[in-house]
Amino acid sequence: IFTTLLIEKREQNYISYGRGYIVEQIVGTKLALLENEGYKVIHDIQTNRGNIDHVVVGHTGVFVIESKSNKNLMLFSKNGQLSATNLAKKFIKQAAGNAFFIHEEILENIGIDIFVNGLVVRPLNENKKIKTLLNNHVIILDGETANNHIKSFNGYLSEEDIKLIYEHLCNLKRKNKLLRFNFIQKKLVAINFL
Repeated sequence: IFTTLLIEKREQNYISYGRGYIVEQIVGTKLALLENEGYKVIHDIQTNRGNIDHVVVGHTGVFVIESKSNKNLMLFSKNGQLSATNLAKKFIKQAAGNAFFIHEEILENIGIDIFVNGLVVRPLNENKKIKTLLNNHVIILDGETANNHIKSFNGYLSEEDIKLIYEHLCNLKRKNKLLRFNFIQKKLVAINFL
């Protein structure tokens, strides 16, 4: 029974990972359209906390986007007020933490003090209803509304600021990718795989 449960759990993880990867690709493709309007987009930045799915930098600001494939209820109405489920709060916490990481790791180090916006995007919402909720400075978006949301901000980043932030994000991605590679290589050596 225990082995059967482990196999089922592993299969669920593979399915979940595959669905998550597809959703990241869908959201990434949509965000890439912003590059035609002067935005810079970078994907899959590894951090000490996991990974950041997407970061968008443009004249309207800096945006950290977490793409989620989960179709479970994220928002509910109670007494006429929209609230977040525990699952949504988990995603909100992740996006807020990643936004804080980018602010601390990049923006503070280069002397640009602006707020980093967090977004949780679910592009596979089947009922096509667009509901939004702002919680802990992170907005949850259903449907395909992320690009319009990003463009709607009244930011003030100059072309020089955009370029500088993007260069530092690329450097962070390269550095963390190398650290991750070295970590995996050391683990393989430790188990006599290499």
